[in-house]
Amino acid sequence: MARRAVRLAIKDARTAKGLTQSQVAEAMEWSLSKVMRIESGEVTISQNDLRPLLSHLGIRDKARVDELVQAAKASKQRQQWWDHKRYAE
Repeated sequence: MARRAVRLAIKDARTAKGLTQSQVAEAMEWSLSKVMRIESGEVTISQNDLRPLLSHLGIRDKARVDELVQAAKASKQRQQWWDHKRYAE
């Protein structure tokens, strides 16, 4: 859920500004495939990438930025069922 919230916020902000994925990639000095993978939820986004991206997309409200950063952190710390100590054997 956390990764989905972040990727949808990014995509919604990008489309609201009328930007293409290519334009975002160029502005952030990223590859187009990186932007595509982030928006599709294929990969998580680091805090170091997320904060400048949100600023570029016009999301500057501190509470909203903090909320999305926390969601990005949570999506990286997601534990898979097979990683649980109950299934360690």
